Order: sequence, then structure tokens, then C-alpha cells
Amino acid sequence: AEYMGFRITMGNSSPIAGSVKPIVVGIDGSENSKKAFHWITSLDSAKNEQYVLHHSIDPPPPNQGGPWSDFASARAHEEYQETCRRYERRAQALEEYFMGECKAKELKCQFISVTGDPAENLLRSAHSTNAKVVVVGTRGLGTVRRTLLGSVSDYVLQHSGVPVLVVPSVTKK
Repeated sequence: AEYMGFRITMGNSSPIAGSVKPIVVGIDGSENSKKAFHWITSLDSAKNEQYVLHHSIDPPPPNQGGPWSDFASARAHEEYQETCRRYERRAQALEEYFMGECKAKELKCQFISVTGDPAENLLRSAHSTNAKVVVVGTRGLGTVRRTLLGSVSDYVLQHSGVPVLVVPSVTKK
């Protein structure tokens, strides 16, 4: 199903009603996002909640030209199309995994996958669903790398209109 440009897969629930405030969980397939999902869905109130599992596909932009021959341009286009297909397959695998987890835990879930900037799209999803809280994992970057590369969790913390729960990174032993 489609809603505001989002591809939505329903779990074992009806669509989220306007008065219900779901928990929006940012999903990227990392161990940290899995940890955030499992942490929030292990709380005692988990079965009484509704969850929106939000995934953003952010493929690199296609090469926009340059002094390429027709053959090189065609090759670049094919490679870009394959990259997009790979991102879509990854999104489908994440959807299957997380919706399977929701079903096993008997949770009310929706999976949303959209193309674009993950932080901006997560905020849009939180706003459009009237979320009560946004849950994200961290990438476990150090201060310098996080400053240079940016962080979805940092951006969401700074710009969200609803509370944000950041689950710390998976510790490495």
C-alpha cells in the first residue's frame, strides 16, 4: 500500500488511526538498529503499543554526465540501476525480518520504506503518524567521525517535535 509516497506493509494490525500515537523506530539493518527495535519491543507495554518501522533507502545519485562516450554512459546507467535494485532487495529483506519479528512477538506493526535522506524521512514519518516517540540506534561513531559524517540520531534529536530515544551502540568485546 502507499501513503504519502511511503510504501507500507501492514503487520497484524489495522492501519494506524489518527488518534493512536505509534512508536516510530528507525530501521537501517545495522546491529544497532536491531538492538533499538528489540529493546523497545521488549518493554512490558510492548503488546499495547503500535509500531511504525521506518526504513529509508538512500542510494547514491546517478552520475550526471561529463565527457563520457555513449558506451560509458550506458554502462554507468546499468550500474546505477543495479545499485538501486540492490538497495530495494535489502529493504525487502529488512521488511521480512522485522515483520517476522513483530508477528512472532504478536505486535502491531507497519513497515515503511521510502527513498531519500534517512533523518529527514524519519522526522516526516514521525510527524505524519503523530508519533509519541521516535526510537533510533546509534552507529557507534566517535566524536570526530560523527562530526564529519553526521549522524541520523543527532539530527533527529535536534529537529524532532516529539521525544527521541537513542539506544546506545552494541558494545564490542
